[in-house]
Amino acid sequence: MKSNLLRLVLPLAVLGFVAAGTAAAQTAIPGGTHSTTFVINKPGSYYLAGNRTMSDPGNHIIQITARDVTLDLRGFSLSHTGKGSGAGIRVETVENVEIRNGSIVAAAFMGVSAGAGQGLRLLDLRVVASAHNGIYSQASETYIERCHVMEAGSFGINLAFTHNVIVDTTVSGSALSSVALGKFGRAARLMVRGGSVGVNLGEGSTLEESSVIGSSDTGIFAGSHTTIRNCQITHHKTQGVYTLTAAVTLYGNRFAANPHNVNGSYVNGGGNVLP
Repeated sequence: MKSNLLRLVLPLAVLGFVAAGTAAAQTAIPGGTHSTTFVINKPGSYYLAGNRTMSDPGNHIIQITARDVTLDLRGFSLSHTGKGSGAGIRVETVENVEIRNGSIVAAAFMGVSAGAGQGLRLLDLRVVASAHNGIYSQASETYIERCHVMEAGSFGINLAFTHNVIVDTTVSGSALSSVALGKFGRAARLMVRGGSVGVNLGEGSTLEESSVIGSSDTGIFAGSHTTIRNCQITHHKTQGVYTLTAAVTLYGNRFAANPHNVNGSYVNGGGNVLP
């Protein structure tokens, strides 16, 4: 009997220890209204415990200075009470940082702002009405998936460096470019509406299976050695695609309701529908 009890109790004790260790490994960021920045300066897992508002628009709401950080907003929101120089989330030097699952609303300057480094991942974020850029990253290998960026005062998504990826993301209502993809990047399955330029493709980048609609000037500004494949490019005020050089390849795209469908030279890979 004693042996049987031990067989039952020991696994339960181990499970309890594991569960307690998991809970202890996560750090809560409290909600409420605050005037000072919450600084993450140690690697680990953090989560937002409630909606958090920054009353000083000159301060970031959350600042990450450590590497190897996961920040889960858990469906809650970060917001500023006015315009200034503060970001919703500021990552100083990126090294394996993931931010996910929540909203950044009315950021004083930028919704998410990241410095140099590599390996920033942004998943399932809604970034609404940032005063400047919705998302800005100077890090290489920035990865954005299932995000929605709306009504940014400048760029919706601005990725300044190389080898970035954006997938399954919607950007609308930006004052300047909706999406700026740095060199040698890839974007797929985007829905882009508005902006003075819908998508700005850096050298060697690819845009595919996306809808780029209704910019106030140019749908897609294509740098050298870029590829645009299976996209819908419609209702732009000046031109659907502007090519910087002849080394731009178009495959299987549908153009409609643009004064100029393609302005500049390009390589016709076939299957394009140009009315």
